[in-house]
Amino acid sequence: MATPPPRRPTLSGTPLATDNTFAPTFGSPLAAYRGDAAAHAGPFGQHDGLWINVATFVDHAASADPPHKSALLHNAIELTRNAIDDETVSAAGEREWGNRDRCSCEPIILLAKVIADAGALRLAGTLLDALARADSSLNDVQRGRILAQRARVAWLAGEIEDARSRYAFVESLGRRSRSPELRVRAWIGFGALAQMRGNLPAMRTFARRAARVADREQMSALSRTAHHGVLVAAAANQNFDEALVEGWKVYRLSVGNPVDEAAALQTIGQVLLSSGHADVAAIAFGAVCTRPLPARILFPALGGLAIASASAGNEATMEWAVAEIRGMRRTAAPRYAVAAAILECARALEIVGRQAEAMASAGESLALAKRYGFHEIELRAEAMLKATAKPEPSIAPRTLTRRTASVLRELSSLEPRRLPDHVRPTAVEV
Repeated sequence: MATPPPRRPTLSGTPLATDNTFAPTFGSPLAAYRGDAAAHAGPFGQHDGLWINVATFVDHAASADPPHKSALLHNAIELTRNAIDDETVSAAGEREWGNRDRCSCEPIILLAKVIADAGALRLAGTLLDALARADSSLNDVQRGRILAQRARVAWLAGEIEDARSRYAFVESLGRRSRSPELRVRAWIGFGALAQMRGNLPAMRTFARRAARVADREQMSALSRTAHHGVLVAAAANQNFDEALVEGWKVYRLSVGNPVDEAAALQTIGQVLLSSGHADVAAIAFGAVCTRPLPARILFPALGGLAIASASAGNEATMEWAVAEIRGMRRTAAPRYAVAAAILECARALEIVGRQAEAMASAGESLALAKRYGFHEIELRAEAMLKATAKPEPSIAPRTLTRRTASVLRELSSLEPRRLPDHVRPTAVEV
C-alpha cells in the first residue's frame, strides 16, 4: 500500500440512492482530461486520445435513452479492445475476478485503472462514474467492483473522507448482496486509509480480516493485496518474521504477473534491508532488475539494489545500479520514481564514503523534487545536503525463526547468475 501523492482538487461526489452509485463530479471527459493535463504539465502519452474517446462514449451512454445505451457502450468496449488486446484482457480478468460475476465491460474497468495509475485521476473518476450509470446489465457485485475502484481514485487524489464514504457504500452493498468479495474490497480500502492516517493497528485489523475471507473464498488477487497490507503493518512494527512470511505469501500469490512479482520482491527486499540482511535484500532487488519491466518498477528496484549492495560491502554492484539509474534518468519514466532513485544513489554513495558524489546526486534529486513538487523527497534531499541527516548506522542482522529462515532459502534461489549489461525498460502500458 503506497503513500498517496500530494492532495489534488476534489473528486468527491454525493451518493445516489436510486442506482448504487455517486453523482458525477466533473463535466465532460474532455474537461476532466484538460484538468489532469494541466496538473500534469502536459499530455500523459500516446494513448491520451483513446482515453478521451472511450470516456466520451461511456459518458454519452450514461445519459442516453435505453435503446442507445448498449450501442454506445459496445462502441466504447470495442475501442478499448483495439488498444488492449483480448489476451491481456483475459489474463487480467482471470487474475482479478476468476470465474465469478464476469461482465462485458471489463476492458473499460481495466483501462480506468491504467488511466488512474498514470495520474489522470479526474478522467479516471469521470469514466468510472459514467460506467456505473451506463451499464444497466450490471449486478451488485459487478457494480461494486466499479465503485471500489472509484473509491481508490478518490484516495489517490488525497480525498480520504470521500474515499471512506465510498468504501462504506461498497461494504453495505456487499452485505446486502451477501458478497464476500465486495466486503473484502471495502476492508482493503479501509486498511489503506488507516495507513494514510498512521493508524497501523486499524490497518492490520482490516488487512487480516480481508486476508482471512479472501483466502477462504480463494480470491487470489484480493488475497495478495490483503496479505500485502498485513506485511506492511508487520514491517512498520518491526515484526520482521511475520513481515517476511507474509511477503513470501504475497510473492507466491503474484507468480504469473511480472509487475506484481516485482512489487512483492521489492517489498521483501526493503524488509530484509531494515532487518539487517542486506546481502539477501540485494538478491531480491537484483531479481527484479534482471526482468523486463516498466521503468516505474525498475527505478525503485535499482535504488534498493544500490543501497543494499553498499550496505553489504559490494561496491561493484552498487556502482552498476547507480550507473543504470543515471543512464535512464532522462527517459520518459515517472519523475517521482526518478527523483527517489537518484536520492537513493546519494544514500548508497554516502554509505561507501563517496561524499562528493553523494552530494551531487542529492542536489540533482532536490532539483527534480522542487520542480515537480515532491515535498517528502525535497525534505530528505535538503537534510542530506545540509548534513543534518547523519548516515544511517549499519544494522546488525536480526535473528530469524526457522520458518523465516526457510523463506530466505527460497528467496536465495532467485539470485540471478549475473546482472545484465544494461537494464531495458519495457514500453509504457496502455
